[in-house]
Amino acid sequence: MTVLTRVGRLFRADFHAVLDKLEEPDVLLRQSLREMEEELLADQQCEKRWQLDMGSLQRKHSDFEKTLSGIGEELDLCFAANREELARNLVKRRLETERRLQRLRQQSNTLEKSLADLRARLRDQQERLEMLQQKAALLDENPCYSSPSAESWPLETAVGEDEIEIAFLREKQRRMPS
Repeated sequence: MTVLTRVGRLFRADFHAVLDKLEEPDVLLRQSLREMEEELLADQQCEKRWQLDMGSLQRKHSDFEKTLSGIGEELDLCFAANREELARNLVKRRLETERRLQRLRQQSNTLEKSLADLRARLRDQQERLEMLQQKAALLDENPCYSSPSAESWPLETAVGEDEIEIAFLREKQRRMPS
């Protein structure tokens, strides 16, 4: 193994150790909570906006329905008065209104589906947020959930001569043919 490879590996190990010390789980959890709350708030605002759009589409739908019924009455009047040219113009207006109504229904159906998907996503987000909030509360309440720092664990332990001798005898006995 070349010296450069070993130095590179040592550098990466030290770099990862520094990153591990910088990343505190409770801080990361709180940041995740903030980000989830922001995302949830943005989706809730989107839901309100889409609900307003749905109300607007429903009002337009109602207006088109009224227009169509008015055109029907006017057509009856035109045919009773034998005014075919005027009736043609009304038929054209009715066809245009029916097409607008058709597009409006398509928009409404698309918006309803999107709104249903958004509401499902909001429920999921709310559940995940509540779960993370509970975990954060546990971390705040119970210090046993946070691990002691690795620096407080002794890495070097002294091994006595007696322990070495006993372990040696055990290994020798295990390896001897029976």
